[in-house]
Amino acid sequence: MNRTTTLFLVLLLPAMLLYRVEAGAQSVTTLETGNYVCALAKDLQDNIYVTRYNASSDDYEVVKYTDGTGTPMVIYSGLNYDGADYPWGLVVAANGDVYIGASNVDNKVIKLAYDSTLNTYTSATYLSGKYYAALAMDTSGNLYTTEYNSNFGSYSVVKYPYGDTAGTALYNLTAFGPGYSYPTGLAVSPGKDIYVTECFNSQVGAYGHVYKLTAASNYATAATISSGRYSTALALDPEGNLYCSEYDVADSAYVLNEYPGGSGTPVALDTLFPDAGYFFPWGIVARSSGDIYYANGDDGIGGGGSLLHLVAAPDIQASGLTFSDITDSSATLHWVNGNGAKHVVFMAQASTGNPSPEDSTSYTADTQYGNGAQIGASGWYCVYNGYDTSTNVIGLTSGTTYRIMVLDYNGVPGSEEYNTTSGSNIDNVMTSVPLPLILTDLHAELKQGVVVLSWQTLIEVQNKDFTVEWSTNGKIWKAIGNVLSKAADGNSMSPLSYSFRFDHPTSGINFFRLLQHDLDGRARCSQTVQVNVPFPSIADYLIFPNPVTDGCIISFTKEPISGKLVLRNAAGAILKFVPITGRQVQVNMSELPSGMYYFFLPGGEKMIPVVKK
Repeated sequence: MNRTTTLFLVLLLPAMLLYRVEAGAQSVTTLETGNYVCALAKDLQDNIYVTRYNASSDDYEVVKYTDGTGTPMVIYSGLNYDGADYPWGLVVAANGDVYIGASNVDNKVIKLAYDSTLNTYTSATYLSGKYYAALAMDTSGNLYTTEYNSNFGSYSVVKYPYGDTAGTALYNLTAFGPGYSYPTGLAVSPGKDIYVTECFNSQVGAYGHVYKLTAASNYATAATISSGRYSTALALDPEGNLYCSEYDVADSAYVLNEYPGGSGTPVALDTLFPDAGYFFPWGIVARSSGDIYYANGDDGIGGGGSLLHLVAAPDIQASGLTFSDITDSSATLHWVNGNGAKHVVFMAQASTGNPSPEDSTSYTADTQYGNGAQIGASGWYCVYNGYDTSTNVIGLTSGTTYRIMVLDYNGVPGSEEYNTTSGSNIDNVMTSVPLPLILTDLHAELKQGVVVLSWQTLIEVQNKDFTVEWSTNGKIWKAIGNVLSKAADGNSMSPLSYSFRFDHPTSGINFFRLLQHDLDGRARCSQTVQVNVPFPSIADYLIFPNPVTDGCIISFTKEPISGKLVLRNAAGAILKFVPITGRQVQVNMSELPSGMYYFFLPGGEKMIPVVKK
């Protein structure tokens, strides 16, 4: 890398050995080294963006780590630098557009417009003509910069409303001049409070500050969060904790400090390279309080500005597990996320016990119960792994008790740190997923021109009733009756038998089904059954006259049959029974009004149509 000694960063510190802070369940891994990483940013999907040096082209580029891991994708290259100026500004908008604060060699802010369909970026100059150091963005899409203000001879915090290139200075930083650092740290909270680093120069006794500018005061005053620590980079996590790369006199080295809640006494999370005024740690981004990416700078001896990833188990577990849309084979799970970067749901056919996933182990999810990754041979299967707060699980067995637990975790595949605490997370909720109703033996039979439906239930849970539906084509259905549940409260674990009589079938195929309703309003259909009501053959009988005025005679052409004819009107109502005494039957119909009528032969399998004038 063609670099010169950094003239404006005059900070003479003794050389120290590199070491790591390992506080509790925490690990630090190196994603890359030797590339003099500067700025860091993340998008809403927790992909990580980095400005880094490219030795082959001797310039800086922007790369994207999908989900913060793997081989990064280069999304922009050709950023200029010199020994005193680097691309320190980087931020990603909610729509995926990337804004780059190019170095003072270029004096501009570059916008990379993102095409999510093609996963490509188109570059254009967004701001120009000033020295831009740090960049940040609030939840409304407003862009913030630290940029040189020639009216004051120093840097100012400037706000650019969403989509607007005309900025407004919110606060003027006072310390700047030859030998001073640039204000490279900038972060904006969801409430639009601003955190910014002040410039430093040890030769004149200016050791730097971190200020908080409150939106409530219209950014008129600055509260000092940190002082005298040569602060360089800032970031906020979703819980409002502030992270800062700054010098720790006690450790005689730069450290990654956490300010819980954005103020107070810092907690050192990791020790970075000691610095002799060569290349500072200029980048931090926090996906959560235990999932932090940061640059460690370079002391001019080795290391080359590595990109590091600190992972610790979340300290707030998921909670509030509830269930909806429970069916015989599925259920939708809902929960409230803790403060982990991601959330994993395990499920087992059990009524006791808790899952114990192993750290640094990835579990692939599948919403089909039993198909996802299992924790060893424990019977706990992964049914969800991601960022959401709900999932629908299928492939469940009715009448079975399932135990479910939602766990928060930090880290990328292979470096996960799980919060396995139970008790308060979901209160060890168990859920039973019974089949609301188990229906068997739906049967339809034709008797004396009447269709009799019968069925049985083995189990009923919150069952209200059955609507009997009829169709002549299997497509258009008509409700023909209702049968209430025989269970007093809609619940029964013993078999119950039901029947329904339909008096008005038509000749040909008649289709029947049940529409079962739960007490909570949910409904489900049974299978379809059918009955064939045959037309009688013209060779089986003679009827004269037809149409009828007062009466008619029905003659049977085959052997005499015994029993009774059943006379029905067009609506299916039974009007009379006519005994069969031989080959001929005389029927009086004088009292009947004009219309269509039907004689059903014994057995109800054949009918004879007749018209009354």
